[in-house]
Amino acid sequence: MRRVVLSLHGVDTRGEWQKKVAPTLSRSGLTPYPLDYGRLPRWAMAIPLVRTRLVNWLNKQIDEVRAAEGIDRPSVIAHSFGTYLLTQTLKKYRHIRLDNVVFCGSIVDPTFDWSSQLGECQLNALRNEVGGKDLWSGITRWLGWLIPEVGRRICQRLATNVKCELP
Repeated sequence: MRRVVLSLHGVDTRGEWQKKVAPTLSRSGLTPYPLDYGRLPRWAMAIPLVRTRLVNWLNKQIDEVRAAEGIDRPSVIAHSFGTYLLTQTLKKYRHIRLDNVVFCGSIVDPTFDWSSQLGECQLNALRNEVGGKDLWSGITRWLGWLIPEVGRRICQRLATNVKCELP
């Protein structure tokens, strides 16, 4: 069975880290797909239409990779705004099923209700890597009034190594 890992970058970057991690993933027998929605200026993430367009884009990307690779559940590594896009995509598109998900520098509100995604087995496992030096992840604690469902409290764990019981 092929194991595919999608990676999703944050704002104001083209995800250089994705290109750096791809060879390591490949050497480990994984097929990397560095998804790139382009360089989004920080201010643009405050525009609801932009966020909606990117959520729809991510759904299409996931569906295309699943079809191209003949798999049901890719894994995902997401950073910063990519964590927001993934949670909103899971919430809107209930057909999406993921294997392992790793968040780095998450901006997702720590009170995000994961029970729905876990109850419907949308993901098998979630790991949230928290670091204290990610400036923009820290700033999001003040953006909750502007961008719904971004973090209001810094350095809190979402859910670490939760497991979904598959039938």
